[in-house]
Amino acid sequence: MESYIEVVEKSLYLTDTILEGLDLIQELLGQGKGEQTLFLFEDVLVAFVTIKNATESIFNEIKNDINPIYDEIRKILNLVISYYEDKEYANLQDILNLKIIPLFLNLREKLDLAVINIRC
Repeated sequence: MESYIEVVEKSLYLTDTILEGLDLIQELLGQGKGEQTLFLFEDVLVAFVTIKNATESIFNEIKNDINPIYDEIRKILNLVISYYEDKEYANLQDILNLKIIPLFLNLREKLDLAVINIRC
């Protein structure tokens, strides 16, 4: 179980990094620098996939269904990709505020709870 805690704690750290990246993307979009956010968004994608792959089996084993959150994040990230492809940066800013950041905050909360559940 110690290794589970370590994986989830590292995922928490990575989730915090994602949130920082999303804040920076939001700031750059506000400055009209949408194209400059693409590489940051790619990093967000890689980090999300890393978290999902690292924690999915842990959550299954501790009987905590995180898949609905992962599915919702994946669906919204796919929408964001289409906004980048179409250079719809105004829509990007809206979806960051209304969907993506709240979803990652929710994921962070689930990861926090998982650490507590694993320790008990």
